[in-house]
Amino acid sequence: MTSSIYLSRRERVILAHLALPITLSQIGASLYVSRNTVKTQVQSIYRKLGVTDRESAVTVARERGYLDEEHIQPEARELVTQRGHTSTR
Repeated sequence: MTSSIYLSRRERVILAHLALPITLSQIGASLYVSRNTVKTQVQSIYRKLGVTDRESAVTVARERGYLDEEHIQPEARELVTQRGHTSTR
């Protein structure tokens, strides 16, 4: 794997949200898109990073400096605060 992978701005936003303990549906709601849209973008991120699961994607993204938490929407942060830890699926 190489560290010169291109992730679009939107993929970086989704990636930042994957680091939170919220569901794909909750990510979609905070970004005003459907769960299926998020799922498609997540699959693209996994493919580009060469991983097959959320935890690996977050780990690789942190190691390579792709994870930028400034992209996390306030609504998503609020979900974490209000609901505590939820499923990551």
